[in-house]
Amino acid sequence: MGNKFLSFIKKYRFLLIVLFMASTLLGTVTLFAQKQEAKLPENPISKEAVSSTVLLAGSDKDVSKALKDSGVKFNKKQDAKKKDEQELAENKAKEVSQKHIDNSKLDPGIDKNITPSKLKKKENKSDRTYFTTTIKDGEQVTTEAYKFKILQKESDLKIEKQQVLVNEQEVDFSGTVILSSGKNKIEIVMTYSNKKGQTFKVAKNYTVYFNSKIEIKTSLKNNETVEKELFKFEAYSIRNKKEEPISVYLNGKEVEATKVFAYEVTLEAGENLIELKAGSEKEVLEESYVINYKKQEDSNHEKESGPPTISVDTLQNDMTVENEKLTFKVTAKTHSGDSLDSFQVYLNDEEIGEEWKKSGEAQYTTHLVESINTIKIIAVDKEEKSEATYRINYKTKSIGKATFSVEASTVGFPEIIPPTDIDLEEGVPASEYLIKLLEEYGYAYQHTGRTQKNFYLASIDSRSGDFFNGGSPLIPGNLKELLIEKRLLDDSKEIQEDNYDGIYLPKDHGKLGEFDFTNASGWMYSVNGVYPNVGFADYFLRDGDSVRLRFTLMLGADIGGGFDGNYGNW
Repeated sequence: MGNKFLSFIKKYRFLLIVLFMASTLLGTVTLFAQKQEAKLPENPISKEAVSSTVLLAGSDKDVSKALKDSGVKFNKKQDAKKKDEQELAENKAKEVSQKHIDNSKLDPGIDKNITPSKLKKKENKSDRTYFTTTIKDGEQVTTEAYKFKILQKESDLKIEKQQVLVNEQEVDFSGTVILSSGKNKIEIVMTYSNKKGQTFKVAKNYTVYFNSKIEIKTSLKNNETVEKELFKFEAYSIRNKKEEPISVYLNGKEVEATKVFAYEVTLEAGENLIELKAGSEKEVLEESYVINYKKQEDSNHEKESGPPTISVDTLQNDMTVENEKLTFKVTAKTHSGDSLDSFQVYLNDEEIGEEWKKSGEAQYTTHLVESINTIKIIAVDKEEKSEATYRINYKTKSIGKATFSVEASTVGFPEIIPPTDIDLEEGVPASEYLIKLLEEYGYAYQHTGRTQKNFYLASIDSRSGDFFNGGSPLIPGNLKELLIEKRLLDDSKEIQEDNYDGIYLPKDHGKLGEFDFTNASGWMYSVNGVYPNVGFADYFLRDGDSVRLRFTLMLGADIGGGFDGNYGNW
């Protein structure tokens, strides 16, 4: 039995060696892989395996040679394979890195500061999104104010800086940017830092187109036929909800506006071409209108001449209203009954514009002033003219009461008008109440401006004709000394013809007002003890207010209302 076994070994020893070497190679590959992961010793073949090989081979030289040859070849192949894999990985990293760099130029949303060594570890994160925006790339808008939001996606990163550039110019961004007409480039640049303190920038680019739409608004009607040589119309353009002037041409010649957006031209007999041009050189909108002027010829059969007629809906003379706004319609006709467009409407001597006008009719909405308003309508037909006048009393509802008084204690008149209660009405300025109060007590007055605007009380007339009744004003002694000290009173200078103890009275003793006695005198008012910095026409009283109209000799410094301090309150 033992001999047979030995014979079997000798007979098939080369086959057994090959099988053993194959088994050894397989084990070596397995151990090599494990060594890379677990960092095992480099030699994958144990001493026991070598001893077994020697016994099976039966020849140390043969086994050693075969094992050496096989081992060397195997190690070289493994090293070459390992080297090839390493070079392949490095080349792949370079390719991906180069692709990342190139893409960063095209897609600024990729982190430009990731190095190639870091990129290998982050290959699956090359499409990482740091932030998004609500901007639609390539969007077309019609308003110059463009709103958008920047939405952050990475909560573990700190924002060091946010930059918004519009057409390569950095802007202060608070949710809105202003676009230029046409193509606009919007660039968002975010600077981040991570937990290690490393900073990097991420950018995104967008294109937004701003199309500023222009519209032309006009009262012109194409192919309109008129019978008057003098032709009026309105024309203007609208861009981004703003009204803008336009260029107007009549039969090729430019026409200037007579008022804002209003034109008045002289037509030629027959067809007249009116051209309207709006916009700039880059974007021009043009419209053309043909106006036919049919010249009336003299005839023995002309209709009877005479003044035009005027009728007004909703208006009655001396009517009283409680609403500030008043709407009415005017109709004008020639003496023969034809529609007449040549008429104007005035409110308190100021011309007002119509809401619409067509074939001798026009509608108006105006704002009335407190008390009496006068509406006048003037219509003209050839050389004939007609007028219609309406008095409208606007009376507002009462909103409470205030107290008014007038005094001049600085010159000896502590009470010209005693404290008087008045009823307040909504929207009525203090100047209206002052005028009513003076008139109720029989005082005439002089003023500049209007009660609704720029009202200034210059002087008040005495009811007796002489405020001082031929005597001297009773200026308090200490106030007089102060006036002389401040050189507001100078007895060495004959400013006025009457001289009372160094104090000069006005030439007109029947008035008391500005520049009397001193060049710093006049009327001032206070409300609840405070002197407002606005005029009477700009002050609106409230329920319970107390108004004092007082005469000052020192720009208010003698009655507690000085701008640069006070010397007392006389």
